[in-house]
Amino acid sequence: MSKLSDKDMTTVIQWLITKKADRCLVCKADNLTVATKLMCVVGYDQKEMSHDGTDTVPLISASCASCGHVMFYSAIIVGVLPDAN
Repeated sequence: MSKLSDKDMTTVIQWLITKKADRCLVCKADNLTVATKLMCVVGYDQKEMSHDGTDTVPLISASCASCGHVMFYSAIIVGVLPDAN
């Protein structure tokens, strides 16, 4: 897993504020915790019942300390990773 730098964390927080996503989508609390490490979703081939690790999406995780709802945001769209394309 890749740890976010202080600069990256600032970028994430500013992005959430700009997008008005700095509150929980479920309970509306302003008690979000942004994970300091990136998460990753891996593509899955249902026919092969496996994955090869090439289709991945890096994500930023933010969880609500009040109700436990977890939200994921694209690390590329947020601006902490460059677009590989």
